[in-house]
Amino acid sequence: MRKLKKLLSIAMSVGMIAASAVATMPANTVSATSITFKQGDANGDGSVSVADLSAITQYLNGSGATAQQITRMDAVQNKVIEMQDYNKVLDVNLGLATAQTVTADVYTNINNETRTYCKHAYGENVPLTSYEEYTISTPSNSSTYALPRATFTHFAQDTENLNTVELVDSNGNAYGSGFIVGEHVIATAAHCVYDKTNNRFAEKFTINAYGSSTVQPTATYEPVEVHIPKLFYVNSTSFMDNYDYALIYVEEDLSNHGIWSLGCMTTEFMETGAVINTSGFTTINNVHTRYYSSGNIKDYSDMTSKDHNRIALRFESDACVNGGQSGGPAYYEVTYNNTTIKTVLGVLTGGAETDDTCFSWATRITPTLLRFYLDNPEF
Repeated sequence: MRKLKKLLSIAMSVGMIAASAVATMPANTVSATSITFKQGDANGDGSVSVADLSAITQYLNGSGATAQQITRMDAVQNKVIEMQDYNKVLDVNLGLATAQTVTADVYTNINNETRTYCKHAYGENVPLTSYEEYTISTPSNSSTYALPRATFTHFAQDTENLNTVELVDSNGNAYGSGFIVGEHVIATAAHCVYDKTNNRFAEKFTINAYGSSTVQPTATYEPVEVHIPKLFYVNSTSFMDNYDYALIYVEEDLSNHGIWSLGCMTTEFMETGAVINTSGFTTINNVHTRYYSSGNIKDYSDMTSKDHNRIALRFESDACVNGGQSGGPAYYEVTYNNTTIKTVLGVLTGGAETDDTCFSWATRITPTLLRFYLDNPEF
């Protein structure tokens, strides 16, 4: 069950860079709120090198970073830290692209905190109220990982996102969605695996994976464990949405269905009106299948129910979500060098659709969640 962590390597005359390569940052070159830097120069040493590749891989596996580092990492300048930043910095190191010097305001830092989780292991005669607690701390540094080089609509059938999966209860009823983020790990919403009304974990359910056609599943899996944040478990209904995320661990290897890329939006990204997409399983006009929708991200000043939608932890968009899509991905498409990557920025937790409007809520992917999904010490 141990997750393999491969060392970052690149066919260059530069050696392996230690994990602490991004620990020290120079002072701002302009002011307290803006800096001048080369795009992708994460460690601020004046050049874009393999050390910056190491910084991005660490960050996208949950190491966290300073606000200046996040600003410098954004090599494609879209206010999101994701795989295309890695790809551009890789191209600069290979001599295939040039890092431009820019001046930009420093981004607001992204949530990165120690959290405690509740793990329930399914088994014969194991009460649904039982769990073990564990804590994932904010690291002072991180290991070095490999990141492979990757490649407004109301509901439409989704034939592409085969790594979005369906959750089915013990009576055979589809009730939620999830998305594959590791060889054995599925991300979903906490309310899909934990019943707050009865204060217990969900009865054992199954997970269906489909191909481009969703008539019959191509594979069905059973959960070994489910994990939720303790803050979801202990908080009141009005506040728990800020921690509405979970993981499902399965024994089988899920990688043949595809693994979603994860990224972190900045608060400033919420001001751009960029297009957010949703994916998940629901029923529209009596047809139950995987659907997607597209809409614009809302400015954080327009977010509703502030107590239930803390800006540092949540976001809202005009993309549609319907019953059964909770736990699915809210993702953003980024194109660089004629290659488009779909990057998950949040876990869908709710929303609605009318004839004229849609909205959806999601829990933001942050370094805190990246560690939970990608560098969890429990597996």
